[in-house]
Amino acid sequence: MAKLARILCFFALTLCFPIIVPAQNLRPLEKDGNITTGSLANGVKYYIVRNPSYRGMADIALVQKAGTDDEKFEQKGAMAVLSRAAVTELPHFSKVSPFAYMAGKNLWPGENGYSSVSGGATVYRFDNLVLSRKGAIVDSTLLMVFDIVGRDYGTLKDSFSNDNQAVIVSGDVDPSEILGKMRMLSLFVTGSQKGEKTLDYQWHNLMTTSVETGAPIGGVSVTYRYPRTPADRMSTAVPLVNLIFVKELQIVLRKRLEIALRNAGTPYSGIVFEHEGSSTQSGDETFTVRIETSPEHMGSALSTLSSILAGLDTEGVSAEEFKDISRALSTQIYEEYGSPYTENARYMERCISSFLYGASLASDATSLDFVMNRRMDNEVSARIFNNFVFALLDRSRNLTLGWGAPAAEKDVLKIFRDAWLPSGNEFPLSGGDTLSLRSAYVKSKIKTTIPETMFGGDVWIFANGIKV
Repeated sequence: MAKLARILCFFALTLCFPIIVPAQNLRPLEKDGNITTGSLANGVKYYIVRNPSYRGMADIALVQKAGTDDEKFEQKGAMAVLSRAAVTELPHFSKVSPFAYMAGKNLWPGENGYSSVSGGATVYRFDNLVLSRKGAIVDSTLLMVFDIVGRDYGTLKDSFSNDNQAVIVSGDVDPSEILGKMRMLSLFVTGSQKGEKTLDYQWHNLMTTSVETGAPIGGVSVTYRYPRTPADRMSTAVPLVNLIFVKELQIVLRKRLEIALRNAGTPYSGIVFEHEGSSTQSGDETFTVRIETSPEHMGSALSTLSSILAGLDTEGVSAEEFKDISRALSTQIYEEYGSPYTENARYMERCISSFLYGASLASDATSLDFVMNRRMDNEVSARIFNNFVFALLDRSRNLTLGWGAPAAEKDVLKIFRDAWLPSGNEFPLSGGDTLSLRSAYVKSKIKTTIPETMFGGDVWIFANGIKV
């Protein structure tokens, strides 16, 4: 799988840039102009988003780089208890408890409550604040947040140093006014500064296939693990390009599986994809495809899934099929990034990912422009995509099979491995009226050369208008 790490860092860049840019010269994507970031005098980080898309509304969050990974054996469960206690009793909320205050302001908890604890983080969310003219609800909620920042965390206090906490506000707010309030409230939080935590990550290549029988009843799945994006490239275009690869793989898998399952006479209720990227968690990236079917058809579904994966791993996709994939991807990307309005929740997730994992703070418009303005021949793009697929898919490495029914592991493995052969099915294109047109290969001279500021190189403009 070392080959996969090289492909993610090397070929991913090739997909977007005709000339390969050395990794050390990659610059971060331009930050969204609506986002203000910095550190308060006591070390607490802040992210303030001016988002007028939703008039009179705002979201506030507190993010801490402290989670269950910080607990010793005898402290198991302590982080969850601390996070729940924080919304029960705080210094400036003695007469009215934090929970009573939030209930009185209609600040209702999400599906995980007001706080969620993971391996490396604790996140408090106070969403959908209805702003008054005087902004009292923002003042009171920020006071509550800074009370949580300055809590006495006992033996775990080093995990909650100010350097490892960030306050995020997104909404119809004035950033300078919010920053002034944060600076004033930070005076009540002296706290310690122990140095900001960094991800302690190491890729472990597992030359094995495992089986999990806790999948949903009637569901079969395949999950691949691969290395996360290096920390020094998280704010660059690399995670975005990786996401493009994943979306393209989802498109081709869905199309091929629908045809193959229909040809095999295997009924199914859905084909589901899941991707855990480097911007959403601290471990390996994972890619999962799951077929939902009845228990009696699970063997047939897994065989079909294995055969389709084997076909891609052996032959990849053609340039003509990739053209079809690219058309579908453009539609998906535009639906995801093309809206002129950005929800506060989307901004919040972006800022949380930036603080915890170093993810980019680029705007949706920047990401959309990056993807939609690619200019590469379909043959080259297909070859690069196939290199990603060849590195990711495998019969027995870094692979987990999900089986939603009682079964012996050896039986599930046998079904999957026996079917690991290309299916031989032909997968027709969508039939668009331009797909059959041959690509033109005409040589063109360089017309002019201009400096390129983003990477410090040059832009070549050819006589036919193509820019490289």
